[in-house]
Amino acid sequence: MSTLRAATITATALALSACAGPKPLKIPGDASDSVTGRTCLKAQPGNPAISIPIHGVKSIGESAVTITDIELVDAKQMTLVGAEIAQWPPDVPNKVPNTVVGGPFPPDERDPELVWGNGLTATDAVLDPGTTWTLSVGVKPGAAVSVLKWITVKYVDADGNDYVSHTAEAFMVRADCFVDHDSPAGYD
Repeated sequence: MSTLRAATITATALALSACAGPKPLKIPGDASDSVTGRTCLKAQPGNPAISIPIHGVKSIGESAVTITDIELVDAKQMTLVGAEIAQWPPDVPNKVPNTVVGGPFPPDERDPELVWGNGLTATDAVLDPGTTWTLSVGVKPGAAVSVLKWITVKYVDADGNDYVSHTAEAFMVRADCFVDHDSPAGYD
């Protein structure tokens, strides 16, 4: 290999690595390229929409980020019905905005235990730097067993750079959630 070509490749690699930094939004599990956890949610009577809460979404960049889209990855018999996000109160950092795992979607903002009064529609929500949030994703099961691989969050920073982050948690909705049940294909 010529010295000029080697120098060009090295310079290009250094330039690309200088641009690569941490994503400005930290989603629990995003560093993994595989499913690292599995949660079974009990289906509710009448097949209503249920909440999947994602706690500890942190805006760690230099500027605000805006969520542009929420997607269910490899969903089978499950549809996205909405997503809301609520900031952890900075004056009470231990009081996490909560949704009941598998509880109703949208979260009930009148329930004082949920601390959801400051909830926003997730798409187009602006997350200031240094803030922590709980994302509640509403899904509706479409069969006796419904699954998804993980949840993807797309967002943009103030400079217009697009990012994609995801959970590493797979979710299943079924009438019963027992330790010894067989996981359907696509759940792993």
